[in-house]
Amino acid sequence: MYRKNGSLENQYKFNEVFSLRTQITKLQTKITKINSGDGDEDTKQQLIEIIQTQIQQLESQIQRIESQQSKAAASTEEVSDPSNLSQNASTVKDPYSNNKFDILV
Repeated sequence: MYRKNGSLENQYKFNEVFSLRTQITKLQTKITKINSGDGDEDTKQQLIEIIQTQIQQLESQIQRIESQQSKAAASTEEVSDPSNLSQNASTVKDPYSNNKFDILV
């Protein structure tokens, strides 16, 4: 997902996703501890539901970040890939010099 192109923004996004995944892992560990611990089952279930909601919110943030990264990578690829340029080009012949030119449309 993340290419090494030296972009500070890409590194920031990578670190942000890594941090969110770390938080998810910690929350999953809490769920495991709650399940294995003593206590009222209803209380345990309420705590687990709260934590699962937090996990879903974190996963949603990760999806948004990765979606933004995918869109940014696709737009960069469109510009940097010469084959994409030729698909959007028309060849025009100069009537005075008989030279052909590619014109982007």
